[in-house]
Amino acid sequence: MLLLHSFFHVAIVIYLFILVIYRLVKNLSVKICITEMIAVVGCLIYLVMPVIAYHYYNEHNYFTQLYKNAMPMEEIKYFNFALPATLLLNIGLSTSTIRQRKSDFELIQNCKVYLSDRRILGMLLIILGLFSSAVVNRVPDVFRQIVYYSSQLTFIGVLYLLHSKIKGKTWISIAAVMLLVAQSSITGMYGELFFWSIFGVMILTLGSHVGLFFKSSVLVFGAALLLLLQSVKHEYRLAMWSGSEKGSKPFAMFEIAKSRILDPGSIMKPNKLFAMATRMNQGYLVARTMNYVPRKEPFANGETIVTSIAAALLPRFVWPDKPEAGGRVMICRFLGDCHTLKYSYDIGQLGEGYVNFGVIGGAIFMFFYGWFIRLSYNILANISIRHETLILWVPMIFFATLSLETDFMTFLNSFTKAVFFCGIVYGGAKLIWQSAK
Repeated sequence: MLLLHSFFHVAIVIYLFILVIYRLVKNLSVKICITEMIAVVGCLIYLVMPVIAYHYYNEHNYFTQLYKNAMPMEEIKYFNFALPATLLLNIGLSTSTIRQRKSDFELIQNCKVYLSDRRILGMLLIILGLFSSAVVNRVPDVFRQIVYYSSQLTFIGVLYLLHSKIKGKTWISIAAVMLLVAQSSITGMYGELFFWSIFGVMILTLGSHVGLFFKSSVLVFGAALLLLLQSVKHEYRLAMWSGSEKGSKPFAMFEIAKSRILDPGSIMKPNKLFAMATRMNQGYLVARTMNYVPRKEPFANGETIVTSIAAALLPRFVWPDKPEAGGRVMICRFLGDCHTLKYSYDIGQLGEGYVNFGVIGGAIFMFFYGWFIRLSYNILANISIRHETLILWVPMIFFATLSLETDFMTFLNSFTKAVFFCGIVYGGAKLIWQSAK
C-alpha cells in the first residue's frame, strides 16, 4: 500500500510540474509571466526536489549519510500536506476578484507611446541606479535598503530606453547587457541580474509571434544559465569577500565562468549535484518543521501572520521593537536551530502555513497567498492604464514573490517596501517631468 501511495504522489508531482512548465512556455511572449514563474518555483522546491530526495538522495545515499540530511519524515506524510498545498497555491495564482482590464501587451504598447519623446527618463534612472550601486555598501544600515532599491533603477532605466524611440537600439541593448553584467560583478548580486534578464526578455518580446519550440529552447537555455550561475557564484563570492580579487572582480567572474563552460562536466560532478539538490530542496526544511511542530512547539494559530502584516504596515519609529525580517526567529522557534548560523535559511511560506494552521489550514493559507499575488498584479496592471510606465516596474515590485524559501514577514516586508519605494520615485519623477514642461 505504501508503494502504491508513493507511486501516486510521484505521478501527480511529475504531471503538475510538466503542466506548470507548459503554461509558462505557452504564455511567454503573451504576458509577463510572474504567476507562472512562481508556480514553477513552488512545484520545483516543494515537490520535485523532495521526490528526488526521497527516491535518490535518501538515507542510503553516500552524501546524504555523510551530511546527515535525509528527509526527516515519511514520504506519505510529507506529500499529504505539500501536494494539496502546492496545488492550492497554483489555483490561488490563477484566481482574482479584480479582473485585469487590459492585456500586458496593450499596456506595453501604451508605455511605448508615452516614452516615445521621453528618452531622458531612462538615462536619469540609469545614472541614479549606477550611483546607488557604487555606494550601497558604504551607507549606514538604516539607509541601505533604500539605496539597494535605488540600485535596481539601472535595470528599469534600461527598460525605459528600450521602449522609447531611440536610434541604435541594438547597440544600446548590447551596451545595457554589458553595463548590467559589470554592475552585478561589482556588487556580487547575480540573482538580480538573472531575474531582471528573465523578465526583461519577457517584457521586450511581448506580442512577438514565436512558436513553442523556440520558447522551449529559450527556457532550456535559461535553465542551463541558472545552473552555470549556481555553480559560479559561490566560488566567486568567496574570492570577492576574501579580498583576493580586489581590482579585478569582473575578470575573476569571467575566468570562473569560462572554466565551467570549457569543462561542463565539473558542474555535473556527484558532489556538486548533491549540493545543488540540497539547496533547492525547501521540502527538507518544511519536513523538519512538520516533525518539530506541534511535538516540541505548539501551533502559532496565525500569530506570525498577524505580526508580519503589522510589521509591514508600521514603520520602526512607531513600533521600535518590531521583529526583524530574515527568518532567524522562525527557525529558532519552529526548527530549534537557535545556534549561530553560518548561512541563511528559512522555513518558507509552506512551512509557515503549517506552523500556524496545521495541514488543512496551511494548505488553505497557500491558496490565499497565491490569490494575494494575483490580485496585487491585477491592481498594478489596472493602475498602469493611467500611469503608463508603471508596468515596467513590475519586476522590482514582484521580485520578492519568486522567493518561496523565505517566511511571510520577509516576503511582505520586501513587497511593501518595493511598492512604497516605487510610489515615491515614480510619483516624484512624474511630478518633476510635468513641472518641467
